[in-house]
Amino acid sequence: METPERNTSNNTEDSTDIGSHAFVIGATLRRYNLIFVGLALTLPASLLASEAHMRAFGPQSTVRVARPTVRWEVWPGPGSTLTSTMMTINGQDVRPKYDRAGRALTYTPSQPLDEGTYSVECKVIVDDFMPVTKSWKFKIAAGAAEGLPSPSDDQVREVSEINRLRGLMRLPDLEIDPRLCAAAMAHTNYLSVNNLTGHYQRAGDPSFVGVSPGDRLDAFGYSDGSWEGVDYGRQSDLTSVNRLFDAPYHRLPFLQPGSTVVGAGSMPCHMTLEFGMSATSGVVVSPADGQRDIKTSWHGPESPDPLAMHGVDGVVGYPIVFSYFSPQQEKIVVEKATLRTALGDLVPFYLNTPDNDKELNFAALVIPRSPLKPHTGYTVSVDAHTASGKDISQTWRFVTGG
Repeated sequence: METPERNTSNNTEDSTDIGSHAFVIGATLRRYNLIFVGLALTLPASLLASEAHMRAFGPQSTVRVARPTVRWEVWPGPGSTLTSTMMTINGQDVRPKYDRAGRALTYTPSQPLDEGTYSVECKVIVDDFMPVTKSWKFKIAAGAAEGLPSPSDDQVREVSEINRLRGLMRLPDLEIDPRLCAAAMAHTNYLSVNNLTGHYQRAGDPSFVGVSPGDRLDAFGYSDGSWEGVDYGRQSDLTSVNRLFDAPYHRLPFLQPGSTVVGAGSMPCHMTLEFGMSATSGVVVSPADGQRDIKTSWHGPESPDPLAMHGVDGVVGYPIVFSYFSPQQEKIVVEKATLRTALGDLVPFYLNTPDNDKELNFAALVIPRSPLKPHTGYTVSVDAHTASGKDISQTWRFVTGG
């Protein structure tokens, strides 16, 4: 798992039978969270509290679809209202829609756009007086398609496996999205053609689409926050989905509360998963409370390696993940964690938290030092709070399988 600012993804791995994993967390999230506050002292006090926030926008790079949805995520603060919205493309007024549920100003051209560069200018008015603006550019590629193909049978099956794993935790299904499927398949094809793995592409290579995950998602018309998971090795596509889920860093996007979009793309020895980012907040644990038939052990490899900081290599107990999701990806503080059998016996484990693991921010990992016992109940307790002081402590139970 790597953040874009700390990218160390190795695109020259040559492992074959033993698959390697890599995961970018929030790699395509263009998160600004700017707050605009009215400051004119002559205004009524009610207007002085006006505020607005903005986050993702796009597309920002070269787009391979001729009718991309232009999107700017912007919303008013508490007590404020968006009273006017405007958008121009290359100086021409267009009629955007405001999606209140998605908190975004959007526009999809009715006709395909010609190849070339396009300048976007957006403005919203908050509470009839405060303007908030955003501008950017994107390109339409030569030969851009008017639409995207429907997900293939393989992609539908892979997303169904993702949703099966979520269903075991009583989480809602994710919605398969042609844009994310196209981006996932394009990256899988690039990795396969060039015999590489990782998250970043090199301009000039065969089948190049875009350097970063964000560039590739932009290319197919998706400009919101996302997560990307990549698996490499000789196994079936459903095995790859499960390997990504079992690896604790990679498991995080599977655990998102609420619903969002997802895409998958696989070829022999390569798989890419693209997850949209859910705006729903909440604590999610895995294994879930009451979940049964949990695996007893785990043996990566995973890159980065959550065990490296403990100087450990080899088989350990099945990793337990504690996470607190929020649109702000607020950091959590873990005060204490315990793992016991149903009989009350303490189980030793390695603990990864944001305080000792630079790859974590809103999650913690409880990794038993030895394989768990089969057909045995376990109780996990995590005492934790958010950086803002919200108590998110949880105690839950699960049962292993054979």
